[in-house]
Amino acid sequence: MADKTFDVVVVGGGSKALVTALYLQSYGGMKVGVFERLHELGGSWCSLERLAPGFIGDSHSSTMSDWYFLPLLYDFPKFEEYGGRFFGYKVGLSETFHEDPEDSLLIYSYFDDPTGEKSAKEIARFSERDAEMFLKFDDLHFREGRREVYLETIFNLPPSVDQPDPQEIFFREYMKRPDAILDPQLMTMSMIDSGRALFESVEYRVLMTSVIARMDISPMKPLGGGGWFIAQGRRENNRVVGGTHNIAHAVIRLFVEHGGEFFSRSEVDKIIIEGGAAKGIRLVDGTEIRSKIVVSGQDPHQLVNRLVGKEHFDRKTVMRVGALDRDENMINWYTFALAETPHYKAAARNPDVDIAQFVHLVVKDDAQMAKEACLRYAGIEPPNPQCRFCPTNAEIDPTRQPEGKATLLCETLTIPRQKRSDREWMKFKMDTAKYMIDELHVAAPNITWDSVVGVDTSGPYDIAERHLNMPTGNQLVIDPNPANKGKFAPIPEWAQHRIKGIKNLYGTGSAWPSFASAYCGQGYKCYKAIAEDFELRKPWEEKNRPW
Repeated sequence: MADKTFDVVVVGGGSKALVTALYLQSYGGMKVGVFERLHELGGSWCSLERLAPGFIGDSHSSTMSDWYFLPLLYDFPKFEEYGGRFFGYKVGLSETFHEDPEDSLLIYSYFDDPTGEKSAKEIARFSERDAEMFLKFDDLHFREGRREVYLETIFNLPPSVDQPDPQEIFFREYMKRPDAILDPQLMTMSMIDSGRALFESVEYRVLMTSVIARMDISPMKPLGGGGWFIAQGRRENNRVVGGTHNIAHAVIRLFVEHGGEFFSRSEVDKIIIEGGAAKGIRLVDGTEIRSKIVVSGQDPHQLVNRLVGKEHFDRKTVMRVGALDRDENMINWYTFALAETPHYKAAARNPDVDIAQFVHLVVKDDAQMAKEACLRYAGIEPPNPQCRFCPTNAEIDPTRQPEGKATLLCETLTIPRQKRSDREWMKFKMDTAKYMIDELHVAAPNITWDSVVGVDTSGPYDIAERHLNMPTGNQLVIDPNPANKGKFAPIPEWAQHRIKGIKNLYGTGSAWPSFASAYCGQGYKCYKAIAEDFELRKPWEEKNRPW
């Protein structure tokens, strides 16, 4: 590649960096070049036809609500036309029990159950008081302002650490009410402990702690009280029509239409630092690309240790970044091509379980996921990890599989990539695939190994081999600790995306606020920081929206 010059170079074409690049090119009016090591852009927005011919599986992120992409939907009218389309499920969350696979608990989607009454009726089978408490959470989120405040928090730059964010302001005022269901003590407790103080039924507590353990809140760590809104968040669950790669295709197409350039198979070796400022990048082949601004889409460890170098940072920054753990949240993310859709025993009680987005097969122990986490932290594979299943068929999304067939995403949590040799991982992957089908057979007897047409066994081994920013196979990039969330993420000095001490260098990615998922917020907020610094267009102000 001949040497080039851009206003902005972007290191990595992952989901967050792509959004920053799109806004800089379209609203910022800058000439932007994106440089990606792999053969394609998109990062966690990736779907492949590798489980079997005609079957599409998401290889990383799968659950993507449309509200993850509200800025793109508002600011780019063609985003939806180009692939940013979503489908929902009638039931957002459900569980069935090892102790009684014919029983279940279903939480319906907001689109099917806007008042929450259908979901509350399900919960009331176990506890009428819990049903009432669920409706109070539902009212607070959907009808008393918490949802709007949440959007303001996740789509705006975080404040400095000594200032409250919109959610903190909201809850400070809310908790003054005599009828408040949350108080300062509950908010500081772990999700397990606060759940036991809020809900009587272990069945409801198990379902919600099972969901949150796969996200960015550990159910056994402090500051988990707000995690009980997970039911409301999951009531707005969606998936992407045809696979999450369609989101990547839409963003790339918009970027290119506005004049952006991208270069795949172009690995960045170093960010060029001269006089305390970022001046461009050097590729592994020696090519230098000069620019006024550099945006890194890589994780904090790579940024400090590989791309820039420790010598350009103060000791505090190097030590804080070095302390960011990444050995806790590893997922076996297997997608099966099936000859038929699972039919659950629990459908005899409520047939809607067969069309639930997620079915968790649980034991009635609200600390189950915490116990698994403790074993994994010690490097021990849990003997019977909890499975959850997410199906599609022609009625749900006809683009993902042939007529009459089904795809099934199945998840368990596991240990980091470095805890097994290559050969051990190969055996483990096959053993785990069989375990998942055996577990599913407990709840859905029509599915056996003979039902399997093919399987994509994606897990920590595959993630670590594919992504430099996930060397342990941690799909969240860094572990979900309260001390590195929100305005503290990944470290307080970087939370507003500006890399302290190096002029014109910005960072983005899943390690940045507000949460580790394939939503567009980190990329959007990175543009906000650059727009403030360089006086670029601000579509949120032009359109008079709070985020």
